[in-house]
Amino acid sequence: MIPAMPWQALISRKSWLRWTSDNPPSSKRGTHWPSWKRHPHLSEEVLDAPHLPVKFDTFSSSMERAAWSNAGHPDKEASAKHHLLRWRLHSLRAHLTERLGHFYEAALAQPDLPATRAALGCALARAGKFPEAAAHLAHAKAENPFDTTAARAYFGVLGERATKAANVA
Repeated sequence: MIPAMPWQALISRKSWLRWTSDNPPSSKRGTHWPSWKRHPHLSEEVLDAPHLPVKFDTFSSSMERAAWSNAGHPDKEASAKHHLLRWRLHSLRAHLTERLGHFYEAALAQPDLPATRAALGCALARAGKFPEAAAHLAHAKAENPFDTTAARAYFGVLGERATKAANVA
C-alpha cells in the first residue's frame, strides 16, 4: 500500500531501510517498495504535497517547473510529476543501496539531469565498468561544466581506461 503522501514514508528511516532491504517485507505489514505499475495515477493531493526535508533543490524546482509548464493540462502535469517522483525515489534508493539498477532507473526517469547521469557514471566506475562510466560522465560534464566532482570522476575514468589499454597492449 502506498502511503497517502509518498514523503510520509521517507520520514521514517526504519520504513525506508525496510524498503531497501534485499527481502522486502510482506504486504501484510504494509511497508513495501511502491509499485508504479500498479498505481499509475496518484491523487492530486499527493502530487501537490511538499517534499521533505523542505529545501530548494533540483527536485523541488523540477516539481514547480512541471506544474508551471503544464498549467491548464492536469494530465500532463500529473505525468511529469509522476516521472519526477519515480526519479527521486530511485535516486534515493540508489544512494542507499549502491545498486546499479536504481542508478539506471533514475537516469532513465530523468535523463536530462546532469547530476543523475554523473551519479550513474560514478556508480559504473566503482563497479569497474569504465567505458560505460565515461559516456555518462562526459554527458554530465558537458551539461554542467561547473560540476567539479563529475569532471574529476571523468578524468579518473579516462585515466583508468588508459591504464587498462596500456596493460593490454
